[in-house]
Amino acid sequence: MIVVIILSLGMFSVLSKTKKMTKQKIQYLRTPQFMLSDGYDSFMAMGKDRVLVQNYFLAIGKHQRALQVRPNQRRAKLFFANAYAKSCKHKKKFCIDAKRFISEMEEKYANQVVFTPVKSKVFC
Repeated sequence: MIVVIILSLGMFSVLSKTKKMTKQKIQYLRTPQFMLSDGYDSFMAMGKDRVLVQNYFLAIGKHQRALQVRPNQRRAKLFFANAYAKSCKHKKKFCIDAKRFISEMEEKYANQVVFTPVKSKVFC
């Protein structure tokens, strides 16, 4: 009986905290851990959240970790390049790394214009 009361109070505490968060973060918190098999989706979500609050250093790290898990994901490479570009533009950090990575991606995806908008942020 006491265990049930303690568990219900714990659930109430968790639910009251999630109501205060944004819709995107609530969706992230409610995703069961067993569904995130390799962690890719989790790293991508955390990276996007870090970009939104302008913590580009952590965003770069999360997107880099997502690329370690799935190295051939073009979407992860795009978000990684975007975090680099925003860090260079707004914080004046990682500019050399950003230029190098974006140039590599443009060479790899030469027939596509996916990285062109990101390039314009860095090569001003």
